[in-house]
Amino acid sequence: MESTKLWKKENDCIVFEIDVRISKPAEVLSVAYNELKIDCHEFDQEAILNTRECQVGKVTLYFFQLREFCGSKGAMVEYAKRGLIPAHPSMLATANIADPQFHLQFPNGTQWFVDWGNAKRLECYSLHMRSFPWCKVTFTERGLWVGNDTYGWYPKKWLCGVRC
Repeated sequence: MESTKLWKKENDCIVFEIDVRISKPAEVLSVAYNELKIDCHEFDQEAILNTRECQVGKVTLYFFQLREFCGSKGAMVEYAKRGLIPAHPSMLATANIADPQFHLQFPNGTQWFVDWGNAKRLECYSLHMRSFPWCKVTFTERGLWVGNDTYGWYPKKWLCGVRC
């Protein structure tokens, strides 16, 4: 059952119209964590610190479901097939805040690339983690997860993108 009419199904995607008001990922993810009252399994501050701010304003998000396991590079192929690029973490969090039941019905996430060579506070981050240049955020029935993408994406997750 749909909890709100903020989104609609369109072909193999869910289309979600949002108004992004907080540009800093750390701030909007903190709001999401508090408002949704979900567990935070991992919150990698370093990954968030090295994420650019996003522009505020109205944006259309497209969620598509993965059919099989894929790594971050494979996910980029799936984005490209649909003419999308990964949505900014602030956009994803805004959608999940707008419809608090959305992540329960459609476990979702996005990913981004971090150039650890130019990262802030690089000396605080382990060499092991810097070998994984992709970071991701997911909202699921189990909670919020933010960190390095060392595991890839499992089937049934809905990846979030925007038109390029």
